[in-house]
Amino acid sequence: MNRPDDNGRSIQARLAEREKRVRSSAEGLRLLLHRLGGQEQGRLVSLWKNWDRIMGEDVAALGRPLGHKDQTLNIGADNSMALQELSLRAPEILERANATMGSEFFTEVNVLLLQGKTGLAQDNTSTAHKTTPAAPAPPAFEGPPIGGLMGKLSPDSPITRCYETFVALAKK
Repeated sequence: MNRPDDNGRSIQARLAEREKRVRSSAEGLRLLLHRLGGQEQGRLVSLWKNWDRIMGEDVAALGRPLGHKDQTLNIGADNSMALQELSLRAPEILERANATMGSEFFTEVNVLLLQGKTGLAQDNTSTAHKTTPAAPAPPAFEGPPIGGLMGKLSPDSPITRCYETFVALAKK
């Protein structure tokens, strides 16, 4: 069935037009990445991954990148002293970040207290980025032995069947 659409063109005519516009997959992928900011995104990833090297040990020890919003670079600081120092070094940070980006990508630096957030830098094992120790394992269960109610519950109860299944799984 060849019904015209709202513009008076048939579906077959629209498909014929579409076929003329088909591009190679490489061309399509290149256009898609360009629309999504592909080069900028690649440079941003490079900035995040190489934060310590790009900013230098002195700046990297004070803060980690949290991302960006529009032209503002967001950096996280562990404490208020580091926040102050990073704020004073904002022009230097902007210069280094924009050099990595290859343009005046950032116009402002916003320094925030981390408050438990983690940065975007990939190397969290360096001395500049100490990780918090893992939480201790919960204590072992010290209650009555599992299965102590077997035979004491009504055999017709669905709760008894659930309990029997639980005991069977716990003993595996």
